[in-house]
Amino acid sequence: MRALSLSLVCVCLGLVACKPKPKQDDNDEQTAPVRGDEPTRAEIAQAPARACAPAFAVLDRLDRARGQDEVDGERLVQSVRDNEATLTWLTAADERLGRMSSTRPEDVALVEEWLAQLETGSAEAAAQATGIATQLRAIAFLDMRRTLGEIADDRLRGAEARKAWTHAACLWRQALEPLAKRADALEGRGESWTGNWTQTIQAAFNDGAEAIGEDATAVKVAKQQIEKSLYAVMFRLIIDDAGERSPAAASEAYGLIDALEDRLADRNSPGLTRMRRQLSGPPEAIDPALIERELAVAFAKRARKYTDKAVTKGELGQGDAIAETWEGIVYTRVILGLMRDALGPEGFDADAYLADWDRYLEAVRSADGEVAAEVSPRLVEWNCAYQTQLGIAECTASTDETE
Repeated sequence: MRALSLSLVCVCLGLVACKPKPKQDDNDEQTAPVRGDEPTRAEIAQAPARACAPAFAVLDRLDRARGQDEVDGERLVQSVRDNEATLTWLTAADERLGRMSSTRPEDVALVEEWLAQLETGSAEAAAQATGIATQLRAIAFLDMRRTLGEIADDRLRGAEARKAWTHAACLWRQALEPLAKRADALEGRGESWTGNWTQTIQAAFNDGAEAIGEDATAVKVAKQQIEKSLYAVMFRLIIDDAGERSPAAASEAYGLIDALEDRLADRNSPGLTRMRRQLSGPPEAIDPALIERELAVAFAKRARKYTDKAVTKGELGQGDAIAETWEGIVYTRVILGLMRDALGPEGFDADAYLADWDRYLEAVRSADGEVAAEVSPRLVEWNCAYQTQLGIAECTASTDETE
């Protein structure tokens, strides 16, 4: 198998197995270069699409290919190659994220390989086009997350922080907002499951922009709301893609799982392997229930961490604890519809559970130990009940699953 060319392996495995595993944010001190005059806070709040916009001009055409029975591969290739900004941005993003092989940026090499296959008239052209679009979005997400982390961690300040926030907002608008709109349009398990992720994320960008240099906690909260809400978007789309059982949908799902890898690998590493195996095999053999369960295992554990951390660690009133409680809220919203389905017969009330999270957040914010101590046990109880339903051996916030 090692002697096969990458092109042949991609064709044999339905494309998705050939992707390099994303290297996640390593807290490198570098920051994404952003050029131009310093933006005003009002401009940042509107998430202007300036510097990064040309890099993603190809996405619309790549997205349209997914729904076409016949794809003009040569024209798609030409549109990508004619837009030099795409590969220029991807090269710089790979360098910022440390996604470099010994010879060249990993994602540039991957996209070039897909383009070469498209040029030869591959039978999997729609899946290849979807793979390129998803990879561009996955790297945009990792680049955005890294940038927001530098601002929230106070490694960038003042004008430099405001420029970086504008860069992150541009990545959101140009590459990631279309995913959020798709997720919002999916039918699901009630409003708490589908939500309005587009509005939530945009509002967080606006709030964070206004808070830079004024309120460090608000910036941390905005960062968490943006990042975790995009996890929710990916979670929903992966499950929907799994149900579609097509080569293009499998290609997107695999790419989005790669973007979530560090959310999954140390909480459900066997499940991550199982999902990748399914999504790189015959599309008709994909089991959506398996994909849903494996994702839920990891996200339930991550939500569990914040059901009582501020209480047990004595962190009430601290800025980091407030931001982390927001993490718990969004992680819970990701799986809330699944919790309702699984725990409804046991008396679980999803609306009451979210209300408890709201009370707990206010208690953490105001350092109200009495209320926090009252509410936190209920948050833990229902999270652990859901972990039991998932077949997790012991309720945990951090222990990885085993085969």
